[in-house]
Amino acid sequence: ADAVVAVDERDRIVDVNDAAADLFDVSPVALLGRLLGNELPALAATIPGPGERAHTETRLERNGAVRYYDVRVTPLYRAYGAVSGHLVSLRDVTERRQREQRITVLNRLLRHDIRNEMNVVRGNADLLADHTNGGGRERIDRILTTVDTVVERSNKIGAVSEALDAEDARPLY
Repeated sequence: ADAVVAVDERDRIVDVNDAAADLFDVSPVALLGRLLGNELPALAATIPGPGERAHTETRLERNGAVRYYDVRVTPLYRAYGAVSGHLVSLRDVTERRQREQRITVLNRLLRHDIRNEMNVVRGNADLLADHTNGGGRERIDRILTTVDTVVERSNKIGAVSEALDAEDARPLY
């Protein structure tokens, strides 16, 4: 199911499987000898220097639809270790990426709602504190401390989520 494209040392297409041919909207035979950069510039941009490997994610648009791919680029060698091109494999990760985006949105909404609800609790506790003396005041202080702790944890979760999102945006190697 993975799309596979083989390019020579000048990034000319030398072979594609059927899944990859679907990305180009051209027959596999018609692609042979064409520059990858002319056919799919975003994919060509993932190819590193001669003999280097790459693992990244890229976005390809076709017929108005956007798909995301996990791209692995592996060098191809001739006899005596000479680099003859690269093998580029693409795995469609669009659904996974959409799922991750939905989880990120739900995470933000949940943290937002928690902070709002905790602000309501804090406001009511502050109002109640104005009318409470003695042992009741200790309980209100405990409520306020708990509210602050929950809000602080929500903020920490947000910071960790943002750091993970930023890390996911970097090339894998």
